Amino acid sequence: ISQGYDKTALGELHVLVDHVGPFQAGDYLFRAGDPFDSIAAVRAGMVKTFVDDSQGNEQVLGFSLPGEVIGLNAIHGARFPCNAVALDTVYLCRISFPRLSLLATRMPGLQARLFSLLSAEI
Repeated sequence: ISQGYDKTALGELHVLVDHVGPFQAGDYLFRAGDPFDSIAAVRAGMVKTFVDDSQGNEQVLGFSLPGEVIGLNAIHGARFPCNAVALDTVYLCRISFPRLSLLATRMPGLQARLFSLLSAEI
């Protein structure tokens, strides 16, 4: 993402990122139905995303490792459609999506990277 940006632009991007954690094994990072306001990149640890079916059985959607982004599937409905739980000690970089979207309108490369992430998720 940082290629070709001056220090001012990088500074604007940096302030969007909150380093959060540690979350311990079993801690929920978000639950299905929670309001969506941020996406997150896993910095350390492993995250499981899942939904509960109508019988209350857990259906695993996936596992996210360091460097992977979680929460992209919540953009459309403005609420998280699934649960995310820490499987071990997890640290995240949480990014405000409304502020990221606004900044992306002024940074075409950032907008292209964001679209690329969304496309990969689809």
